[in-house]
Amino acid sequence: MAIELPRPRTPEMLTLQGYLHYKEEAMEVLHAEAVKAFAGGSKAAADFLEAYAARDQ
Repeated sequence: MAIELPRPRTPEMLTLQGYLHYKEEAMEVLHAEAVKAFAGGSKAAADFLEAYAARDQ
């Protein structure tokens, strides 16, 4: 994933719309990969998916 934000990156950039877009995209990719990895159905995987789903509530 190419990140097109200027360098050096500063803490203030954490509130930029561009940064937030990249963060959302990265989290979606990470979630999709985690779901695939945990598809075997372990208890730890189920706990993880439940906690991830509840993060926005």
